[in-house]
Amino acid sequence: MERPIRIPYVSAASNTDTEIPGSVAVNANASLIAFSSIKVNLDSDRDCQDCYFELSVFNADSNTTSSIDTGLTGDKSNLSMSDDGRFITFNLHPPGSRGISYSYLYDRDQLQSTPLNSENFSLASVISGDGSTIAFTDVTALPVKIKLRDRISGIETPISNGVGGDEPKSLSGFAALSQDGRYTAFISTASNLVTSDDNRHDDIFVYDRVSGKTILVSAQGPCRKVRSNEEFVTGPPVISSDGRDPPSPLRCLSG
Repeated sequence: MERPIRIPYVSAASNTDTEIPGSVAVNANASLIAFSSIKVNLDSDRDCQDCYFELSVFNADSNTTSSIDTGLTGDKSNLSMSDDGRFITFNLHPPGSRGISYSYLYDRDQLQSTPLNSENFSLASVISGDGSTIAFTDVTALPVKIKLRDRISGIETPISNGVGGDEPKSLSGFAALSQDGRYTAFISTASNLVTSDDNRHDDIFVYDRVSGKTILVSAQGPCRKVRSNEEFVTGPPVISSDGRDPPSPLRCLSG
């Protein structure tokens, strides 16, 4: 029978301590849960001028929670964790950034934070289950693109390119990775990522890191031909661990 797990605070138990939860990420067997939260003492931190969403990890086996010192000041959000719980990706919102964020990789073994996207603006980073690949949205310049980073080599490669390597005609985002990092599912409003995209709506694509090819998966089956009185309603894609099942959710609505 499923039951909720209460995650204990990092701070000492006190009736003046409270915790405001934020983003959550879970490893493969749910033994480790990474989360961001603001920890506030209601007596001394009532104004909370320097309170930020900080990272912690809950260990379900020992029923303990440990704080993570990323060495970075600002709110942490959009967490993702590798299957073994070693690596955590997150977005940093520095003080006064007004919505601007930067993507980082935190190594729990090395206790080190590494900036992604050459320290330029980015968001919505996600790491593959095996920890080999990181996908993130590069918002440094328009059009917004999806990039992959090889964790070992540090090489970052844009994958939401137009046919023949042309500049995409519109933005892309909401990446999801297969367990081994080979396949990346993402949403794009660009019409030139493949040769057959003429439905004039946002679509879900899958990029194969081995072949270097991108396929359009949301214009198949009942949604293959979209008439002028229909539209796609796409949400952030979810891809299976082996990348063979098509991403979801997707539905076609008649107007």
